[in-house]
Amino acid sequence: MILAWYVNLEDIENEISEIANAIQNGEIAYELKYYAEVENGAFGSPKLRNRSQSGDTCDEDGKGI
Repeated sequence: MILAWYVNLEDIENEISEIANAIQNGEIAYELKYYAEVENGAFGSPKLRNRSQSGDTCDEDGKGI
């Protein structure tokens, strides 16, 4: 199961670090913070939303820069 999509490795590392901190602090829930919003592309494949739609850094094809 895919929990989230990310634009770059830095966002993934930040998310993992925050999740680890939440676990260490005994938090029972964590809300993802660094994920990229996606929409369904051709044939149901995921596509990152353009900057104008979500504020993410994407090129015209909706792929992360």
